[in-house]
Amino acid sequence: MHAEYWHRCFESLRVGLTVREVNSLCEYQATRLLLGWSRYQNMNGQFLMHGRGLGSDGPLVTGHADEATLDMVFTKGWAFIFKRTLSFEVDGKTDNGSLGDTMVMTEKGVKRLGILPPGLVITGLAE
Repeated sequence: MHAEYWHRCFESLRVGLTVREVNSLCEYQATRLLLGWSRYQNMNGQFLMHGRGLGSDGPLVTGHADEATLDMVFTKGWAFIFKRTLSFEVDGKTDNGSLGDTMVMTEKGVKRLGILPPGLVITGLAE
C-alpha cells in the first residue's frame, strides 16, 4: 500500500504545479487507497520535501510549511528529496511508514535519481 501511494504521488509531480497543489493531490490519493481495504481506517497521507542544491534545504515542506512555501511553483531544475508518509489505523493501532527518493524536475517532467524500486524494507520487529 505504501509503494502504491508513493507511485500515485510521484505521478502528480509536474512543472508548473504549486507545492500546495501537489500536497492536495497526495492527500487525495491517500483517501483513495482505502477503497477495498475495509480493515484499514483513518488513512492520512502527507507530502514531505526538502531541497537539494548548493547548500539550500528549501523549499522545506514538513507538514508546517508557510503560505509562501506552499505557493512556490515546481520549476525545471529543482532538485529535492520527495517523501510521502502514510498513516492508518488497523485493529485499534496506528501504523505509519515513509518512502523517499531524490528527484529533479526536467522539461519532460520529474526524474528519479534513485535506482531501487520504491518499497519498504523491514529489518526487524519491535516488541
